[in-house]
Amino acid sequence: MSRVGRLICKVLLISFVALNGAAYAEVFKWVDANGKVHYSDRKIDASAVELNVSTGAASLGQSSQNVEQRLMQQKKYLNYLQSERLERKEKRAELEQQKAKKKKYCASLQDQLRSYIEENVRWYELNEESGERSFISNDELEKRKQELRAEIHASCS
Repeated sequence: MSRVGRLICKVLLISFVALNGAAYAEVFKWVDANGKVHYSDRKIDASAVELNVSTGAASLGQSSQNVEQRLMQQKKYLNYLQSERLERKEKRAELEQQKAKKKKYCASLQDQLRSYIEENVRWYELNEESGERSFISNDELEKRKQELRAEIHASCS
């Protein structure tokens, strides 16, 4: 356990002990000559009656085992929240990577289409084995343009 964690545990334990003592404080009630009701932690008037007041703080300090259980539950919950936060952060990073990859892919498709649309260029395919060029017909070029447009529409919209 870290120093901060131990310090928090000590502060909470001292708080619970202090609350436990306050839970058993006496409360007195009396009515003055004018009919006004008063409350105090001391018996000021002879007619004052002691009240049994439950502050709820006594249940917090009844046992150090309950305090430890509550602290353990809080730690588990904090660990859960931290793991959830980390998981969301990782998912966001993954989504950002996917978006960047998609953006790059779409840009390359659009560049390829743009280059096909230029009219001053005659396109060919290069046979890597023989090194020969075979020029692409206008019909084949139009077919490739349509395929690129369809892929851009499907992938980049």
